[in-house]
Amino acid sequence: MAKSFIDIHTHLLPQTDDGTRSMKESLACFEKAIELGFQTIVLTPHYLSGVNYDYDTNLRIFRILSKKVRKKNIPVQLILASEVMLSDDIIDNLMNKKIATINQSQYLLVEMPMYNNGYDVKNTIYQLKEKKYIPVIAHPERCDYFQNDLTKIDNLLKMGVVFQLNAASLFGLYGKTARETARYLLKHKKIHLIASDAHSINAYDSLEKTIKYVTKLYGEKTCELLFSINPQAIINNKEVVKMK
Repeated sequence: MAKSFIDIHTHLLPQTDDGTRSMKESLACFEKAIELGFQTIVLTPHYLSGVNYDYDTNLRIFRILSKKVRKKNIPVQLILASEVMLSDDIIDNLMNKKIATINQSQYLLVEMPMYNNGYDVKNTIYQLKEKKYIPVIAHPERCDYFQNDLTKIDNLLKMGVVFQLNAASLFGLYGKTARETARYLLKHKKIHLIASDAHSINAYDSLEKTIKYVTKLYGEKTCELLFSINPQAIINNKEVVKMK
C-alpha cells in the first residue's frame, strides 16, 4: 500500500494549547509522522472563548513553524485549522474569524462540551449546518454524551455530521469504555476518519499500532479510506465516503 496519509487532528502548533511546548518538539513529531507515511498534518489548536489564542495569533506562530520546516527540508505539508468546543457563540466566532475550518473548507473540527449538563448539541449542529458548515466531531468515543447512548451517533450521522476517531482510543489510552466504544464504532462503520490527536511524539506509537490494527482487521482499502481518502476529501472540500 502506497502511503500518503493525512493526520487531520493534532496539537503540534507549539505553545498554543496543551500540545507541544517548542518548535523543536513539533519538528520531531513531523519527522516521526513522515516515517509512518504521513505527508500532510493539520494543526488544530484548541479554541475556547476567553481561554485560547484566536486564529490570527495562531497564524503568526504557524508561519514561523512553516519557515523552520522549509529550512530543514522536512517533506510535510502543514495546514492550520482549529479544534473548537461546541458553544452558543460558535457561529459568531466563525463569522469574526476567531476560528478556522480545515483548509478553509466547509469542514469544522469540533469537540463536545467538557460538561454537557443538558447542552443542546443537536441545535448547535443544526445552526452550523444551516450556515453550510459540516461539523467533524472529534473523538466521540471519549464522550459520555455518546458512550451513554450510541443512538445519538446515528442521529447525527443522519444530519450529515462526520466522525473522527482517536487512534489511541482503540488501545485503551482513555480508558476501557472509550476503547470499547471506539472498537464498536469502527466495527459498525460509524466513523469517517482516524487521527492521532497528537499532543506529543508519543501519539505516533499508537498511530503506528492503529494502522496495523485497521489493516489486519478491515483491510488496506479501509485503512486508506480512514487515513487518506476521507481526510483528503475534507481538505479538498469534497464529500466524505462511508465505510463499506
